[in-house]
Amino acid sequence: MSAARNKFSPEFRDRAVRMVEEHRGDYPSEWAAMSSIAAKVGCTTETLRRWCREEASRRNVNIISLIHSGWIFLIFVLGLSKLRTQ
Repeated sequence: MSAARNKFSPEFRDRAVRMVEEHRGDYPSEWAAMSSIAAKVGCTTETLRRWCREEASRRNVNIISLIHSGWIFLIFVLGLSKLRTQ
């Protein structure tokens, strides 16, 4: 089972996901784009769909972390400016 999980390198997966993002507008639906690209790169559509969802999830977590960090920074800066005015 682990051999099947490691069939495609992380670089290959990243490239396939990028291809879906880059060519999504060329197809009537995201699924159609995934189907076409999956056939071209040699994986199943469901596998490519899962990779795309995993990447989207990673990006959402990164955005949430950035927003959280931004709020912490803003609170810190506001706190400093209050200290300077006192």
